[in-house]
Amino acid sequence: MLIDSRIDDRTITFRPEGHVYTVNGRVTRSTTQVLSDAGISDFSMVPRDILQYAQERGTAVHRAIHYEMEGDLDFSTVAPEIEPYLVARRKFMKVSGFVPELIEHIVYCPRFDYIGTLDLKGLYFARDKTIVDWKTGEETEAWGPQLASYAQACAGPYQCMSYRRLVVQLKKDGTFKLHWYPWDTFRRHFDTFLWALSESRRRLAMAV
Repeated sequence: MLIDSRIDDRTITFRPEGHVYTVNGRVTRSTTQVLSDAGISDFSMVPRDILQYAQERGTAVHRAIHYEMEGDLDFSTVAPEIEPYLVARRKFMKVSGFVPELIEHIVYCPRFDYIGTLDLKGLYFARDKTIVDWKTGEETEAWGPQLASYAQACAGPYQCMSYRRLVVQLKKDGTFKLHWYPWDTFRRHFDTFLWALSESRRRLAMAV
C-alpha cells in the first residue's frame, strides 16, 4: 500500500512496508527512524519475541484507533487483547473534552529535512492546541524529543511553543496515564532530536 499526500508544493509518499517516506521522490528519514538510528530509542536489550509482540500490538492499537476515530472500524476485526486500549482511548477523549483536528497526519519539516506521522492534533478541553501521541509501552527518553520534532514540523517559524505536547499511555486494563512535556522542556528535547538527526546522517553516510 502506498499513501500519497501533498505538503505545500511537495509530494509526500509513505510505504508502510519498510516504513519508507519520500519527499519529491527522495527517501527521507522519519522521526522514529532518526531516534532509533542514534540509539535514543534503543530496545536492543529486549528479547526479540517480546519486542516483536509489543511492536505488533502497538501497530494494531494505532490502526484500530485511527479507523475508530474516522468511523470506519469493523469491530469484528479487533482482537480481544486490543479492545482495552480502545476503551482507554475513549475514556481519555471523554474526560479531556479533546476536539480532534488532524488524525494520523504526516508532517514534514523543510528546515531540518525530516518527516513523521503524528497521531493526533487538536484542542485539549476544546481550547489548548495540543499534539498527542498514543503509547502502549513504558515511558522512554525518546518520547519528549519525538513530540518536540512533531511540534516543530507542524508549526510555522517561532510558533512551535504554541503546542502543548502530550503522550497518552494506554494500558491493557482499560485505563490511561497522561505524560505532559512542559513548554520549558521543548528546547532541550528538540536539541536532543537535532543531535539524533545529525548522528543518524553521520552513521548512514559511514555505512555507504
